Amino acid sequence: MRFCDVNKHLNLEYKIRQDIAQNKFNDRLADAMKNKEFYKLYKERNKLIEKKANYEISNKDTSNVNAELALVSRRLLSCIEVYGIDLNMYYKCPKCKDTGFINFQECECRNRKRISLNRSLSGLPRISVAATLDSSIFKKNNTPQSSFMQKVYTKIKEWVNNFDNSDKNIVFMSGEVGIGKTHLAYAVSNELLSKGKTIMYLSAFGMNEVFVNEKFNRDETEIYERILEADLLIFDDLGVESINSITLEYLLGVIETRLSSGMKIFVTTNLTIEKFKERYGERLASRLTNTKTSFAPKYITGQDLRKL
Repeated sequence: MRFCDVNKHLNLEYKIRQDIAQNKFNDRLADAMKNKEFYKLYKERNKLIEKKANYEISNKDTSNVNAELALVSRRLLSCIEVYGIDLNMYYKCPKCKDTGFINFQECECRNRKRISLNRSLSGLPRISVAATLDSSIFKKNNTPQSSFMQKVYTKIKEWVNNFDNSDKNIVFMSGEVGIGKTHLAYAVSNELLSKGKTIMYLSAFGMNEVFVNEKFNRDETEIYERILEADLLIFDDLGVESINSITLEYLLGVIETRLSSGMKIFVTTNLTIEKFKERYGERLASRLTNTKTSFAPKYITGQDLRKL
């Protein structure tokens, strides 16, 4: 599934929800019709409703019909109470009645479904769910990179909050192993998912596999399309994968395609800028670290947080 198919999927799911609720109601109504008294009153009420509608169309006086209808309705309600007949409609979400919308605004139940579905398509690992843009971990542990990373987190929070309008389309995080780059990428993903954005996450190894499969038409088309259409594309840990001409060709192509459309990219790497240029070439490195379009802080050194 592509991100652009999520709405269709949700529309179908909520249509099925409404059908289920209606079908269950119909079954209960059919059972109620077996009660002769209910059946008689129900049919009589429907005839009066139809009669009233015809009178209104013909501009006739409906006062007598209204009186009859009120009487029959009271008798019907009494019958329902006496025999314990259940004619309620039961929805998974009583707030929106399984339409997915309240006053033309997306209901929170549908929003949760959207976020969950977008996460399932994102490629993010399960461990990412707990990550937040809370920099207190650096205050608590007082690592060598604490002060600098707190500043980075502040900048990234601003970037996330101004995501659609920011002129910085790239975040390029380079630094030693374990200093918090991937955790930051996860945190950004969670924050943006909660705002309704789509994320595509690829580890360096996963990126390589997708590009090779796309090159040789190995049924990875939907994944590749999600790479191109996601609101934020994350390449995590670039530099650990085996480099080849296919990787370089597709990596450059994807980055140029997204940048030409003003779409956002988040890159993490253990390589210094110099090593990154040596590995991927000046052309790719310059696109990712251009100060006009990128937030690319200096190479971060410090303590491995995973060993604390």
